[in-house]
Amino acid sequence: MNNKQQGFTLIELVVVIVILGILAATALPKFMDLQRDAHISALQGMAGAIKSAVSIVNDKAIIMGKETQATACVFAYTTGIYDSCTISDATQKLNDAIYLAYGKPSASKYGIIRSIVEEIKEYNANGSNDSDFVFSMSANAGEIKIWETDRPEVKDDGSEGCGIIYTEATDAYKLPIIELITVSC
Repeated sequence: MNNKQQGFTLIELVVVIVILGILAATALPKFMDLQRDAHISALQGMAGAIKSAVSIVNDKAIIMGKETQATACVFAYTTGIYDSCTISDATQKLNDAIYLAYGKPSASKYGIIRSIVEEIKEYNANGSNDSDFVFSMSANAGEIKIWETDRPEVKDDGSEGCGIIYTEATDAYKLPIIELITVSC
């Protein structure tokens, strides 16, 4: 007698479903964290860009002899050396002036933001912005907040949000503080 099995038994199907459920339950949390990890990686990339900009701007400030001044500016694309950010020279556009705090970019849109982005995108209350990152001034003096457009805004105290708080240098021999806030990523 030849008994050919035509399909799976109910027990075999239940065992397969249970095994797939166990695999899904253990693997799903790993995949859920991938989105959070991607947002944190984007912030780390922005922090790297900020560190590079600080170094480049500081080098230019040193060349121009402005590394110890509490407030000064350098020009991003201009080769001439000016003593002031209020140039009346018609050939000099102030849109490439980078404001400094002790030779490093200040915590403002004309400081660190101008150092790292080509076009400044300021956060507005209705949320419309076509940039990957947005910024706003912190309530704390000398700080600026930077975060991804689709992530929660960083609180002034850093207790919530997904972004960066940049605190400008307070001394010629100190670097700015670049703090990653990943609470809500």
